[in-house]
Amino acid sequence: DLVVGMDSSLNDMITWIDKFAEAAHARRRIFILHIKGEFCSCSIMNAALAAGVEEVIYDDMGPDDEGRRLFREMARGKVENIKRIIELGKGFAVILFFSKYNDDSDGSLEFIESTIRNTGITMKTNVVFIETTYGGIAPTVFDRTLAMRFGEKALATLRKKIDSRDYSLHIVGLRGKEIKASPYDQNKNVIDEGCPRGFGDELQRCVGLMSMPGKGCTGMGGAIKWTNLEGMESWHGVWTCKMCGHSQDFFMKPGRLLNIRCENPECANYGYVRISRRL
Repeated sequence: DLVVGMDSSLNDMITWIDKFAEAAHARRRIFILHIKGEFCSCSIMNAALAAGVEEVIYDDMGPDDEGRRLFREMARGKVENIKRIIELGKGFAVILFFSKYNDDSDGSLEFIESTIRNTGITMKTNVVFIETTYGGIAPTVFDRTLAMRFGEKALATLRKKIDSRDYSLHIVGLRGKEIKASPYDQNKNVIDEGCPRGFGDELQRCVGLMSMPGKGCTGMGGAIKWTNLEGMESWHGVWTCKMCGHSQDFFMKPGRLLNIRCENPECANYGYVRISRRL
């Protein structure tokens, strides 16, 4: 279920995504973070979801004509989502672009940039190459501990099998909360070298859900019920205080932070509403 190094690489990549997301927010730009190589796409989407990027564009569909067509179609849809996010009030965006095939990565990146321009997005775009940070060079405490536990189990299994004159190949790994040793021949047909089927699609849906401003936005200090999200200059909603239950109308500019104080004179609660990359 987990391999040694996964926690280190995810932490490493999330750290860099956070840094450039803050830069994109401060400079009001679109940042394309480019990772390329033979990595697991689900691992990359896990990091994208945890770090709160606006979109993930992946190019792992193959270098043939059909693969190129599918990639371009997918990239256009992702850029349209970015345009909608910006139109709803976000003043920046972070796109994580993963290309599995190095020979096609430059052309795919140029296509994404040209699509952004052709879509009518006027915000400036910066490209950052972060593939060298996805190595997890400095292991986390979790990975160090996991490696130690795997090593202990492997050594104990080896001693036990030698004593019983069983010289077959075994695999040590984590399944659920238990570290198990199992014969390779009995499991080689069910071992999956990639992510569980459908898991990548589910992660992709979660990234889109978390990045898209709209009726899913909530406010701190109370519950939000949106009544009008159509206008570009002002949104209308009802804020219900979580302390006393008092409800009051509010209007906010989509790209700004709104502070709210409960209008009930007997209540001192307050909160805020904002469109954030982390909802």
